Amino acid sequence: MAHPVEPPFLTAEQAEQAFYSAFRRCDSRAMASVWADDDVICIHPGSPVIVGYDAVIRSWTNIFANDGLPEIQINLLESTTTQQLIVHTVEEVIATGDDTFASVLATNVYRKYAEGWLMVKHHGSLVKAPSESHTIQ
Repeated sequence: MAHPVEPPFLTAEQAEQAFYSAFRRCDSRAMASVWADDDVICIHPGSPVIVGYDAVIRSWTNIFANDGLPEIQINLLESTTTQQLIVHTVEEVIATGDDTFASVLATNVYRKYAEGWLMVKHHGSLVKAPSESHTIQ
């Protein structure tokens, strides 16, 4: 799969916003623009390790084919920054449209390249949802 040509992400935060925008819209092309071409790994909740750009984008395309448009609220829990890498730990509260919520803890890793910031790792783990009711704002 060829990497789509998109404007560079000047910050890791822009790349993360693009990642979750693509996720919310179930847009495989937009998702593909967020990921680096090499040395990428993705772990979806309950899945094995997915290695390589083509396999990662195929996994997102398969997810998007099976789901409706999700509502996702992101809560940044922690951020670690170096000159070349930014690691975000986030809580993803995902509504599936039938008053069902999933809480996923995710680690997103972005790397700085000459053309800008791109995602290199995403690891999501489903966690037991808190007992209080969720709402997406």
